[in-house]
Amino acid sequence: MTNKNEGTASRIYLVVNFVILILITILFTWHATRYYSDWNNGLESFMKNMAVSLSYPAWTYDKRVIEQITAVMIEKDEIISVVVYDDKNNKLVVKEKKLNLTTTDLLFGTKRLDRTYNLIYADTYVGKVIFTYIDRSTRTFLVVSGTGAALLYIVSALLILNIKKNKKLAVMVNELNELNAELEMAFNELEETQNKIINAEKMAALGKLMVNIAHDINTPAGIIYSSLTEQQNRIDSIVKKFQSDQLTEEDFKDCLDTISELNQIMLRNAKRIIELVQSLKRTAMNEMTQTWSEST
Repeated sequence: MTNKNEGTASRIYLVVNFVILILITILFTWHATRYYSDWNNGLESFMKNMAVSLSYPAWTYDKRVIEQITAVMIEKDEIISVVVYDDKNNKLVVKEKKLNLTTTDLLFGTKRLDRTYNLIYADTYVGKVIFTYIDRSTRTFLVVSGTGAALLYIVSALLILNIKKNKKLAVMVNELNELNAELEMAFNELEETQNKIINAEKMAALGKLMVNIAHDINTPAGIIYSSLTEQQNRIDSIVKKFQSDQLTEEDFKDCLDTISELNQIMLRNAKRIIELVQSLKRTAMNEMTQTWSEST
């Protein structure tokens, strides 16, 4: 039954992890697509507006105004060069800035891209402008947000795994508490039996035997009591760590090993006590039978 429950819990854990992975992937894809679309539309709008502002100066061949406008264009982070041509494909103005591709750019796959816009004034082609730009910001965003999404999934998976382990730990702690209660009950019953035997004053013939047996029982009983006390202290410590969320896997394993060792000690001494009690019962029965025979 336990194995079946563990198998069901493992399948649920895998399904939940898969659902979280799908949701994070969808969220990342949607966010990345929206970011790239906004960036691309914004850059395209900027370049179109600049191309419109260049139409009249290109028509009048006013290089001074073209120089001023392209100086504004080249200040934009993504744009690395602006080249303006007249209607005869002659260069009017060239503005560019030095591009230093870093190791990060190479790792992220940063690309140089070109975009050309015709300059139209009064429905007449008066030239063209070619923008050269890079997609560094989008690449950086994709890598950073992708890394964030991966970390989010890892944290979610670890959180779910921790919840699963905590539930399993809680079940094991309950089982240990139940076992401890049963052991204490058995010890109490044994102690009660011992007291009854000691208080049986009518069995005078067993007096000497009772003293010896009581001595023999006290030793394993004391060991069992000490083991139970240590076991309870271990359980209390584990429960406190569990409740304060400080419980580690090493602490839990160490607790299990200690409890297992204490259980073995208690089992050996309990078996010794049982053997002593059985011996006492046989002796008492023989004595009672002999007394009854003599009285008849």
